[in-house]
Amino acid sequence: MSAHQANATQIANFLEQHPEVICVNYPGLSSHPQHDLAQKQMENFGGLLSFRVKNHERLLERLPTDFQVLHHAVSLGHVRSLICYVGTDEVLKASYNMNPAQEKNYRGLAGEGLFRISAGLEHIDDLREDIARVLGN
Repeated sequence: MSAHQANATQIANFLEQHPEVICVNYPGLSSHPQHDLAQKQMENFGGLLSFRVKNHERLLERLPTDFQVLHHAVSLGHVRSLICYVGTDEVLKASYNMNPAQEKNYRGLAGEGLFRISAGLEHIDDLREDIARVLGN
């Protein structure tokens, strides 16, 4: 788990600085709104993070074919890094019964949807290069 966390932390830091990324959700980042609480409650921030990009349609088109290191799949805790897209409308229809104010708040956080990465054990340089190439920087 420490290797998953190390890669997730470095990916989150990399994404947070990328010009195409709107926001990164990872409790190990000091920018996370509940980072202080996470530090008190967690010994390991884990290997899962999510992020939003400025042009999610473009990344969605590239998702199934253009990554070479990350794999387009839904799972957790694999030794390979995985990426998938979680659309907001799909989440709201299938998972939550929110009142209008809660839905508005969720949409404000998630936008049209989030890309989710489950960090694996690949070398971080390979992961960063793969993400940068697909995001376009």
